[in-house]
Amino acid sequence: MTCRSAARIALTIGVGVLTLSACQEDAPRLIGSAAVYASGYIRTVAGRRDLAIRLDRQACLTRGNVNLRDASGLGVLVILQPAAGWTVRRYSWPTPSPRARGLLNISGVGYVYPLWRGTTVITRADGTLIEGEIDWTIGEPSGGAADTTSSRLRVVGRFRAEMSCDD
Repeated sequence: MTCRSAARIALTIGVGVLTLSACQEDAPRLIGSAAVYASGYIRTVAGRRDLAIRLDRQACLTRGNVNLRDASGLGVLVILQPAAGWTVRRYSWPTPSPRARGLLNISGVGYVYPLWRGTTVITRADGTLIEGEIDWTIGEPSGGAADTTSSRLRVVGRFRAEMSCDD
């Protein structure tokens, strides 16, 4: 490889990195790590809408809750801290205790989808870090829901949430 070819490759990589970072100006800053995927459908008065979100941009803690965000700003998944705080264990919902509940807020839809059933397994928990995995079904409204929206989204994956979401 000549010096000229090497310089061209370096320039191309540099421009590519600048382009990618410019595309994510409004994305939340990278904290923690996650590989969590939500897919399924939501039904609205306008009809069925298929949905797939990869929550892999940010995994962080705010006031004890775990927040997972995607780079596009399409959604945020919140795992609500149990009343007794986080410990290393398996949480299921619905169950009497212990339980970790959650919700998915989808930008532009104007509706927050609650956890219907699922498990949250916490493998590490200390004051500044929570690691675990989830396997949830969310957004299926209970019989008492007055909203005309019905949905079923499967959310699965692993996360390592760090302090703090606040900039």
